[in-house]
Amino acid sequence: MKFGFFMEFALARGAAVWRGLLTAEKSATSPSFSVELNGVVVEGTRISAGPSDREWVIDIPIPKHAIGYGVYALLFL
Repeated sequence: MKFGFFMEFALARGAAVWRGLLTAEKSATSPSFSVELNGVVVEGTRISAGPSDREWVIDIPIPKHAIGYGVYALLFL
């Protein structure tokens, strides 16, 4: 199964959220995954139904220590 991503980053009420739209080539069941930052699982990651039966919205809260200078990578497992 192939997936494509659309993403945006938002700051609201002092919290940062990475939001992505996960799109599969064909209709599929909701994917299961976890997200890590520097080897630590990011708690609070959510996946919900998207606009079609082959899309899902992913919301990942960005820890406060990861906002600022530097480059960080979120690892999807």
